[in-house]
Amino acid sequence: MERITIVGTGAIGTSLGMALKKAKVGAELVGFDIQRGMAERAKTRGGLDVAVNNLEKALEGAKLVILATPVAAMRELLEFMGPVLVDGAVVTDTGGTKAAVLEWAGKSLPPHVSFVGGDPLVATERSGPEGASETIFRGALYPICPARNAPKDATRTVFEMVEGVGAKPYFMSGPEHDTYAAAVDHLPMLLSVNLMASASNSPSWREMHKMASAPFRDASRLASGDPATNLGILETNRENLVYWIDETIKRLYQTRTSLLEGDTKKLQDVLAYAYDARARWLAGIAPAAEEKVDMPNAGQFMSQ
Repeated sequence: MERITIVGTGAIGTSLGMALKKAKVGAELVGFDIQRGMAERAKTRGGLDVAVNNLEKALEGAKLVILATPVAAMRELLEFMGPVLVDGAVVTDTGGTKAAVLEWAGKSLPPHVSFVGGDPLVATERSGPEGASETIFRGALYPICPARNAPKDATRTVFEMVEGVGAKPYFMSGPEHDTYAAAVDHLPMLLSVNLMASASNSPSWREMHKMASAPFRDASRLASGDPATNLGILETNRENLVYWIDETIKRLYQTRTSLLEGDTKKLQDVLAYAYDARARWLAGIAPAAEEKVDMPNAGQFMSQ
């Protein structure tokens, strides 16, 4: 029986294991986590067949390795894994940035090991194995970023894994992924973090927090993300994030000016524009200048 090894058995790693078992992949699912007892908890949740407390042992004979750890841990992991993995092994990840991870993989993995990056666009309300769900990937977009030298068979392996857990594969380059993610994933997290920090740092927070209800809870939700995971994202996507922070500051300053000047027309315009843009996005209506592109299925992709 082939072996699939999941390194990092938090909510995403455990969810992948649960979804793969539900898909009956016909492989032994082995898990490792640096936090003591985490892999055992993932096994109890049904995400693993075997929990191992030694990374080298967990990687023995693995044909597919899934790195479900914070991005900041991946460079060292890839360096360690290179000499251990068998010929023909495929490594993928679930990190929120791709360009840096692809670069590390290119430097650390030997020619007989392939790397195909991935980023499941899902969110969990709870961390750890207890926050896992076998249905979390169902219908979710799952960007796939193959390394330049990744052979077709390696890319097919990850493509079929993504389809197997119910997600929608979407191919893109690492830099392209990071540019888009900075605006629609990483910037919202930063805004949430800074909203929470600004409000809670106010001398009035002791009384003000009593009024914080659904709007504040929704806007600050992303501040509950794992700090180590978020730090790794910030450090590996600096330039793109700085660009989008600057763009947001410009718009906030324009709104500030409109408020100070009592410019009702400009305030109405920005509110209406944002309302309409979000409504179109939620309805799945593409911007007028963009043509809808159908994503290929596995057969179509491989023929291309």
